[in-house]
Amino acid sequence: MSGTPNTAFSPDGTKIAYVLQDAANGPNGRAELWIVGATGGASKKIADAPSSHPKLGEVAWHPSGKMIFAQGQGAAGKGGVFEHWVMENFLPPLKLSR
Repeated sequence: MSGTPNTAFSPDGTKIAYVLQDAANGPNGRAELWIVGATGGASKKIADAPSSHPKLGEVAWHPSGKMIFAQGQGAAGKGGVFEHWVMENFLPPLKLSR
């Protein structure tokens, strides 16, 4: 898998969402959505592209921090670009200070 420039910072700036696209880039290529801490640490895969739209790109993090959107596209020759909801409520709850 090779990285792409399709990235988005979380609204609080602590995490980065990014797409990994299958390096084969052929009709059987698939993409995955990952997150990593902005200051480093282990990456965590949070979603696979749906089989109907295996290519992902244009990642956007919702301002609430509770959703990530990624644009999905069909395999080569199948055309069409669609936006997919990917993940919700995956960040730990905020700790309120007193």
